[in-house]
Amino acid sequence: MKKSMLMLTVFCSLAFAQIDSSVKVPQPIHNLAVFGNHKNHPVQKMRIHQELQKLAPLKCDEVKTKLSAQGWRIERLVLQDIASNLLYVGWGYDGSNKAFKLFIDPSDGRIVHQEERL
Repeated sequence: MKKSMLMLTVFCSLAFAQIDSSVKVPQPIHNLAVFGNHKNHPVQKMRIHQELQKLAPLKCDEVKTKLSAQGWRIERLVLQDIASNLLYVGWGYDGSNKAFKLFIDPSDGRIVHQEERL
């Protein structure tokens, strides 16, 4: 069991190592957002969301507007702490109607990583 958890941790850290943001999440907020069962409590989720919103230079609507101008149709956009990087994670479609999961830098609305959805 311990070996499989270690391998999962290493794999997850390698998967998100390439995704970087110009906005870093401070360690106390990162710990709130990532560790423990309390992170799923509704009050804790609201607190984490409020703290992450304070760190984001661009608001959700501004990012959607920038992406729409580039030809993206965004269905959902969520601010998340990914490996201590603050990123908007969006689900939407490009100009050719292919579905993508997007990782967006909240400081300038730039797409830092995208994954095609099936």
